[in-house]
Amino acid sequence: MKLTLIDDINFGSDLDQDFHTLTRLVDEQLGTLPGQLNLILCGDEKIQELNKAYRKKDKVTDVLTFPYFEGETQADELLGEIYIDVDQARRQAGAVTDDKETWYHEWMFDDHKSWTVSFEMYKLCSHGLLHLRGYDHIEDDDFRVMKLLEDKIMKSLMASH
Repeated sequence: MKLTLIDDINFGSDLDQDFHTLTRLVDEQLGTLPGQLNLILCGDEKIQELNKAYRKKDKVTDVLTFPYFEGETQADELLGEIYIDVDQARRQAGAVTDDKETWYHEWMFDDHKSWTVSFEMYKLCSHGLLHLRGYDHIEDDDFRVMKLLEDKIMKSLMASH
């Protein structure tokens, strides 16, 4: 799948390559999904507006996924959009730094109370990519499957560096 990163809030960090790598890793692990994907970095106001309009929940959330396809896909088809709320990612990360060495160390050794905003956004992207492919976490068993897949994807991302 081909990813287009749209930075609606001028986050300005150099995350583009890692988001593309995540997309490639998901394709490798779950099978290639031909088509286009828009990944939009936004803020609280935009995600709350979307959450209210499409999920009838008038509150901020971290990531929303909108799949636009059913069944077989074509290379030029827009598969969907994933919105990541950078403000919420900052709150969830609780990190002061955005240094890649820090998030690799924290994830590898699992000794963290917080991690970087970039790492949180990669986790949210992997979560959104799984939703795009039909995974959900409504039932406990489905939650466990998604969590295992997210962890596998994140470990693959770290190994790619």
